[in-house]
Amino acid sequence: MSNQNRRRVRIINEYQYRLIIAMIVLIIAITAILLGVLFLLIRSNIAALPRPLLETANLYHRLLYQPFLIVIIIALIIFISTFWILIVVTHRVYGPIYRLGKFIKALSKGEKTGELHFRKGDAVDHMADLYNELYDSLKKTLHYNYNELVIVFTDLEDILDQVYNRKLDDDRLFNNLQNLCNRIAKALDLTMGKIRK
Repeated sequence: MSNQNRRRVRIINEYQYRLIIAMIVLIIAITAILLGVLFLLIRSNIAALPRPLLETANLYHRLLYQPFLIVIIIALIIFISTFWILIVVTHRVYGPIYRLGKFIKALSKGEKTGELHFRKGDAVDHMADLYNELYDSLKKTLHYNYNELVIVFTDLEDILDQVYNRKLDDDRLFNNLQNLCNRIAKALDLTMGKIRK
């Protein structure tokens, strides 16, 4: 499996998009509520001041809109920072899950995947160990069984040829078939032993 594009892509699937969008909506909603409360507090404090004072020095504008503008700028900076942190954090979760899914899909198609490794600090790095144990068990089991099955089927074809050509008597046929059954049973026992480990 290649990892050419793995580190370059930050947002990789719809679940990561959904989580980021949900968090952004939550942040925007909280920011809007806080800005509304701030606006109402400043406005009520300004209303308590005498009107001639507010009109002479353009104080109304300075007391209401300048703090509000500063808070909006700070909120935008926090929003952008939070957005970037969300992308990085969700990538640490969804990146390995996405990669694990690709390896499992390739393995289910019979492709050799090799060992799976995640980056240091990924949220589910223990999943790589589980996958690698599964891969090793399947590789050992399937490799042994495949080779043994090739030999067994070759021997079975030889027996069938000899039966067809009438070169085997009943005792030799029985012994050859019994030998093949024993080898298949041994292969199955080894397979079960590997799977249980």
